[in-house]
Amino acid sequence: MTKYLNSKDNSNRFKLNNIYKKLILYKFLFKNENYPNNLRFKIMLNIQDISKSFYESKIKNRCFHSTKTRSVYRISGLSKASFKDKLSNSQMNGFKKAS
Repeated sequence: MTKYLNSKDNSNRFKLNNIYKKLILYKFLFKNENYPNNLRFKIMLNIQDISKSFYESKIKNRCFHSTKTRSVYRISGLSKASFKDKLSNSQMNGFKKAS
């Protein structure tokens, strides 16, 4: 199950990255006033279609160790529980207990 979730998450990230690149290109073309108005209007319609599909799916940050979606640290990519387990088993270097 975890391999499926990770592969699904990676494919969603790849798709959204491609959509984002298209959106930037269309916005650049739309703002260029050297193009005729009818072409710019078609580009604007494409931007609206892409914007609708871009915000339908949402990427969730998943823990690399347990694939949980809640309380995932951005820096390490681990959930709180996995982070605590790795620290207690001394599998991560450079961290100390605060007190």
